[in-house]
Amino acid sequence: MAAKVLSWGKQNGISTTNAIGLNYSDKWGKKVDIQGSYFFNNSNTANDRTAKSQTNPPINGITQFTDQNSISRTNNYNNRFNLRLEYRIDSNNSVIISPSLNFQKK
Repeated sequence: MAAKVLSWGKQNGISTTNAIGLNYSDKWGKKVDIQGSYFFNNSNTANDRTAKSQTNPPINGITQFTDQNSISRTNNYNNRFNLRLEYRIDSNNSVIISPSLNFQKK
C-alpha cells in the first residue's frame, strides 16, 4: 500500500502537530487477503502579532504612535481510513473491494 502525505499551505506562527497511524494486514484463509489502515493528524497553530509605528516626520508638529495587536489560533483535525479486501475466485479471477474514508475538521 502506497503511503500518502498530507500537506498544508505555509502558515506563520508556532505550530504543534500530533499524528498516529495503525496498519493491519492478514490472510483470511486461502482466498481472502485484507489490509487496512487508520491515520489521525492534529495540527495547532498560534500566531500572536504586535506592530508599533510612529509618524515620521511629525504631522503638524505632533508625532503619532500606533500599536496593533492580533491573535489567531488555527486547529485542524484529520482522519483517514483505508481498506483493501481481495477475494480470489480462482487462479484467473478475483474481486477487490477498496473503500476509503477521509474527513477533516477545521
